Amino acid sequence: SDLAVSRCRDRPELEAALDALNAYWREELLPHAAAEERSMYPAGGDLPGGRWLVASLIMEHRALGERAQALRALAEALPSADWREAQGQAASISAGATALFTVHAAKENEILLPALVEAGVALRPLLASMEDAFATARDGG
Repeated sequence: SDLAVSRCRDRPELEAALDALNAYWREELLPHAAAEERSMYPAGGDLPGGRWLVASLIMEHRALGERAQALRALAEALPSADWREAQGQAASISAGATALFTVHAAKENEILLPALVEAGVALRPLLASMEDAFATARDGG
C-alpha cells in the first residue's frame, strides 16, 4: 500500500515493498477484475441502463491496470533510479489506485449488486461463476 511504501527507510525495503505490491496486483486484484468482466458484468450489462454502469466499471479496471503497469515499471527502474524519488512516485501511484478502487468497489457493492438482486438475478451461481473465472484468470487464462 501507499503507507507501506512511504515507510521504507532504504532501497532494499522499497524493493521488497514494491515486489509485494506488484505481486498483489498480479495475483489478486487484476485477476479479480478479469473475473468480474467475465461473469458479473455481462449480467449487469443486460439490465436497463446497466451497460453504462458496466462500461464505467471496465474503464476503472483499465485505469487500475495502468497504475499496476506504472508500479511494475517503477520497480524495474529502481536499481538505477533515485530510490527516494521512486518512493514518492510509488506512494502517489498506490494512493491514487487505492482511492479509485474504493469508489469502484462501492459502485459494485452499492449499485451493481443491488440492481442484479432487484432484477431477480440469482447471485449464488453468478458468484460461483466469478470464482471459476478468478481461478482461470489467476492461472493466466
